[in-house]
Amino acid sequence: MYLSIVIPVKDEVGSLETLHMEIQKSLKKLNLEDYEIIFIDDGSKDSSWEIIEKLSNLNNKVKGYKLVKNYGKSIALDFSFRKAKGEFLITMDADLQDDPEEIGNLLTQLKTSDCVIGWKKIRHDPLVKTVPSKIFNFTCRKIFNLDSHDMNCGLKGFKRKAYEKLMIYGDLHRFIPVIVNDMDFQYLK
Repeated sequence: MYLSIVIPVKDEVGSLETLHMEIQKSLKKLNLEDYEIIFIDDGSKDSSWEIIEKLSNLNNKVKGYKLVKNYGKSIALDFSFRKAKGEFLITMDADLQDDPEEIGNLLTQLKTSDCVIGWKKIRHDPLVKTVPSKIFNFTCRKIFNLDSHDMNCGLKGFKRKAYEKLMIYGDLHRFIPVIVNDMDFQYLK
């Protein structure tokens, strides 16, 4: 399989069908047919799982996994990395803030890098999220000597050799660029 797209889901019922449609449009523009879309429901309390089941019934390239409770984004991602079959893997958030049109750009950059980290230049979050994010990114750049704009952006791309070796838990999803860099993989911010 060429591409796995991994989407952790926590109470995103209102965005899943639109996200699926936008991913389909983007992949069609790229003439990409060898892919899978993995939705991992991380203990949603809304009807996200029912939407995932519906999408899976409509599109045999959609796979859904449901965790019995909310374990957190790191566990959901780690679980999905173990299920993915693609030579390349792209992660994106389910809240429609990551643009599926960027899939092509990530795949292009993965020709010369093992990991690519996206950057949410324009965020649609309240200040209580954006200000701590800026502080976190600044602090991480200084402590870990990484020139990354957005360490915690949900939009990331990996070659298989990189994502298979990642083991993330707790809040380590926030530090994937640091982990990849420490593993001596070619990292492009």
